[in-house]
Amino acid sequence: MAIKKTVTKKTVSKNTKSEKVTAKPSKPLISNSSIQVKKLQKKSIIPVRAHNSDAGLDLFTPEGFEIQKQERKLVSTGIAVQIPKGHVGFVKAKSGLASRGIEINAGVIDEGYTGELKVLMVYPEGFMHDESNKKIVRNGKIMFEAGDKIAQLVVLPVSSAKVIEVNDLDDSNRGSNGFGSSGA
Repeated sequence: MAIKKTVTKKTVSKNTKSEKVTAKPSKPLISNSSIQVKKLQKKSIIPVRAHNSDAGLDLFTPEGFEIQKQERKLVSTGIAVQIPKGHVGFVKAKSGLASRGIEINAGVIDEGYTGELKVLMVYPEGFMHDESNKKIVRNGKIMFEAGDKIAQLVVLPVSSAKVIEVNDLDDSNRGSNGFGSSGA
């Protein structure tokens, strides 16, 4: 937040006098790793970390909504972000919502995208929970209120490795062993 300063400007003329001039607010200090955020609605909430050491920034909904069993919903955050150069943003699930069956899809934000950040929520199962949970879950739907956390934004550096076509790949211990190869 910029602070307005009042300065005294001295002018020299026939009659020496002082006048008060209000300086324009300075722009916030933006570093190469700053995530710039623009509110698109008055009631939008700027992303925050719940704890200083958290990797993800909590994303909020500016308005209430509900998601039904087997529904896919594109949810507004009411903000636009500028991902720092050389980085990528990932929209990921909050563990509390994931434990209730909410999935987050389509979550890559490239550094050049500056439109509204939206969250693609999916509720495939619609299972029920008891009333001890914070969210109200009834009849296979979950209710969200304005200001609720809906996802998190994780920003990571991007490798600028070049793609090169080759005829063969180097041998490795794992090779082409894929799904289930580690025993899980």
